[in-house]
Amino acid sequence: MKSLSEKVDALSQNLVRETSVLNNKEDTLRSEEANKANLVKNIEELKHSGKEKSSAVKKAEEGAADLKKKVDELTKSLEEHDKEYQVKA
Repeated sequence: MKSLSEKVDALSQNLVRETSVLNNKEDTLRSEEANKANLVKNIEELKHSGKEKSSAVKKAEEGAADLKKKVDELTKSLEEHDKEYQVKA
């Protein structure tokens, strides 16, 4: 009878140990899944941020091109007015 009781105790201890291992692995898996979700979210945010920056750069380049065109037009107009003024003077 004692031998059977010892076997039951040993099996019970083994079951507790295996249950603990399983619980730890499940906790680790949940943590890794949460980390994966955070990484995916961060990647998407980086992609979005990159697109926004690219759009801002494109708009800035377009604005700079418009300003250059306007400066060229004003320079040409100034030169024409200067020539007219010199002719009149």
